[in-house]
Amino acid sequence: GDYEEAGQYYDKALDIKPDNYALKGKVAEQKLCMGEYAKARDLFMELLRVNHYDNNARASMIRANLGLIQELTKKRNDNPEDKKVQMEISWSLYQIYKFEDSLKVLDEFAPDESQICEYNNLKGRVYLCLRDFHNALTCFHNWKQAIEAIPSEDDSKDAEDKKKRYG
Repeated sequence: GDYEEAGQYYDKALDIKPDNYALKGKVAEQKLCMGEYAKARDLFMELLRVNHYDNNARASMIRANLGLIQELTKKRNDNPEDKKVQMEISWSLYQIYKFEDSLKVLDEFAPDESQICEYNNLKGRVYLCLRDFHNALTCFHNWKQAIEAIPSEDDSKDAEDKKKRYG
């Protein structure tokens, strides 16, 4: 139950074996137990990129997202105009297979200019999972147009990440 101390030992072990899959899983569990839901979720997602079939990592990622949704919902209630929080809630709902709920959150706001790519990417994925192919295709076309509209001289990390997704 001493998660702080456990974290210190995990950090030391990661210094020795930074790519150890089981150790990364323990670190993610430790973060989850400490209520660091975003960090835990990201670590579990990293594990799932290595082994998509790890059901323990998937179940734990869902638990982390549930905790994160509670935190973010409180933030959204305090500041309903924060579109970044709404995007995070929607991503978390998508990652736990609550597609209709994710879509409801997305439909509550219009994205800022900086969110258009991510918004259409997520909304297209949600529609795809709901088997609403027409709306998914519309979102993916909007996503493509938003990426193509990024100026070629824009070499910021954000722009490069978006361009890289397009291929």
